[in-house]
Amino acid sequence: MFIVDADILIDSMRMHGPAIHFLDLHRSEISLSPFTLCEVLRGARNKAEMLDIKAKIDYRSLPMHQDIVEIGQNIIEKYYLKNGLGIIDAFVAATAMHYNLALYSRNAKHYKGVAGLKLKEPY
Repeated sequence: MFIVDADILIDSMRMHGPAIHFLDLHRSEISLSPFTLCEVLRGARNKAEMLDIKAKIDYRSLPMHQDIVEIGQNIIEKYYLKNGLGIIDAFVAATAMHYNLALYSRNAKHYKGVAGLKLKEPY
């Protein structure tokens, strides 16, 4: 099992072949941070698009725990000022770290230097 970042889901919704192939190939292994769906929904321009996005993203979302919040806060303290790491990215990384899962993302620069994060490129 592993976590995918929002960029992969967005690529697939834009019909990017490698993203579609990656998601299809690994469907049973994919989990999401609860923050990932929020990040993707943030791109919707209206309620219809929001409903369409929710219908297309049918991967399991991992439960939230207080540990994730604490890990995320620590990540923000260490990397926000240094690397400009965003809040949602910090909590996505924290989710992966809490569950000891790899995080697949094309945005390696977002997670630059986060100690303990198993970051992988999907395609």
